[in-house]
Amino acid sequence: MDADFLVEILLWVKFPNLPMSCWSGNSLSMIGNAISIPLYVDECTMKQSRIFFARVLHQTNVTNSSKWDCCMSS
Repeated sequence: MDADFLVEILLWVKFPNLPMSCWSGNSLSMIGNAISIPLYVDECTMKQSRIFFARVLHQTNVTNSSKWDCCMSS
């Protein structure tokens, strides 16, 4: 691959309407691993002060499109 192209990016991913039982570090990590490499959660997610969505920062390889076909349902 050409060294002039960026292949790894940092991307904030929102998980809307996530049940509170899935807000632990282990659960968010497992869910995040389905997409890419989870790095951090934002402060509101960590403190559970905003419960409409959880937000996780991911390191993502943009050349791997198969990961973007992930879908969740409850």
